[in-house]
Amino acid sequence: MFTHRLFQALNGIEGHSSGLYAERDGALCFVDLIRPTAHTRNPNFPDTFVLLEQTDERIRFHVVGYYSCLYPLEGEDMGTRDARLRAGYEYTEEFELVLVYTEEGWRFDAFSDTSADAGEYPGGP
Repeated sequence: MFTHRLFQALNGIEGHSSGLYAERDGALCFVDLIRPTAHTRNPNFPDTFVLLEQTDERIRFHVVGYYSCLYPLEGEDMGTRDARLRAGYEYTEEFELVLVYTEEGWRFDAFSDTSADAGEYPGGP
């Protein structure tokens, strides 16, 4: 799924010697770590994608995450909070993803996800 360079960078995160990704019996496994943040992805707004570049050797695009404070704001009850989350989001963040064509087929050479607003994984652009 990843180029060798990116796989090494993703698994070389300081303080996580076992790495975030591993291949087991032909499957890619991911250690789902919680990254601290006061805001997080608003579940009412799915990620969107913006194509930036597409050639025979490379595809580059942004994944856009939609974020809101999931906790009730001052004076909100849970029903009011739920209505606020359904009505909109506070901000968005874009993360770049890059696929390159290798001898093994298409592989990610830069990868990020929107699970938290803390930024992209090491090895990204």
